[in-house]
Amino acid sequence: MQFLQREKLQDLSIALIEDDLVDYHWIGGLLKRIPELTCNCTWAKSFEEGEALLNDKPYDIAFVDHAIGAHSGLDIVRLFGGRKSQTPMVMLTGASNRELDLEALDAGVYDFLEKGAIGSNELERTIRYTLKTRQLEKELRDAKEIAEKANKAKSNFLSHLSHDLKTPLNAIVGFAELIAMKKTAHDTSKKYAGQIYSSGRHLSDMIEDLLTLSYLDAQKEEYSPSHYSIKTLFEEAIKLTNYCALEKNIRIRASFATNDVMIYGDKKALRRILVNLIGVAIKHSRQGGSIYLSSASDTLGTSILLSDDGDGITQTTIEEALKAGPYNQDAYTTTSNGIGLSLSIVSQYVKMHNARMLLESEEAGGTLIKLFFPNKSEPQHLS
Repeated sequence: MQFLQREKLQDLSIALIEDDLVDYHWIGGLLKRIPELTCNCTWAKSFEEGEALLNDKPYDIAFVDHAIGAHSGLDIVRLFGGRKSQTPMVMLTGASNRELDLEALDAGVYDFLEKGAIGSNELERTIRYTLKTRQLEKELRDAKEIAEKANKAKSNFLSHLSHDLKTPLNAIVGFAELIAMKKTAHDTSKKYAGQIYSSGRHLSDMIEDLLTLSYLDAQKEEYSPSHYSIKTLFEEAIKLTNYCALEKNIRIRASFATNDVMIYGDKKALRRILVNLIGVAIKHSRQGGSIYLSSASDTLGTSILLSDDGDGITQTTIEEALKAGPYNQDAYTTTSNGIGLSLSIVSQYVKMHNARMLLESEEAGGTLIKLFFPNKSEPQHLS
């Protein structure tokens, strides 16, 4: 088929699946009366011939009679996958019937025509509409395929870049921590080493976020659920965020209903949730403030509460951060020190666990975050 200038319809291959000889000649005559149309029309006069015809090769368009002997034309449409068929199909009906027309559209036809009421103009309109729609669908599929390839390339690039950056950065952070903690080191050296460590940890966290986003975006994030000790997870998260808290003289306090509170989920994801939420709390806490962690469990699942007595987060910032996708600019442009990236990751991990999160905050009144993780929930695919 060729779509030429001025939308001339030339060299079209048309299949007509119709068991009535009179209707075959009628449709053939209408096709001949369409200006600027040249076509080769192949006739199948039974359901079996129509099936063989469409199996043999794709056509630019097929007109299918609704009633073909003991079969329905809808059977052919469904047999070849409706809109997924290599040949776009138009249904020919014997009388105006709204229910039949809607059923045909649901099956995947591009249009429907009442045989006794159509002329060459209506037939031409249907042909042009079907071909143009088919062309637009192909362009959309091609564009989607290109976008998916570009997105995959982006994710792979971020993943490799992040890994390459983390190796030397881990060494920098490690040696800076050794100097800062060394008892014999000069006070000035300890101070500078502490600043290097703090900046290095910040960069390391950002790189970890990039890695996480690339895995989440590519649906490659592994989900290995099991039961883990909340106390152990809290201790690990506090250790990872403690230096940033010490810089602002913030105390992180954790309490437990019992020492054996367990949570069901992926350990890496659970730890990342806690680290990100504690990091957000540190950003919004005042010098000398406090952050509180607590947990409880019952037969339904495990709850985690995190609160601070800091400056609070505006509702607009919360909404922007929570609705932001992995690469949505809102994750970076929220007005509160880039918390969008951290909360966006938390939100996706919470969704992965079929968990729930409630975030309440008041300006100058602190922030309260409530999480609930159900027991043994099936993981959700992220989109």
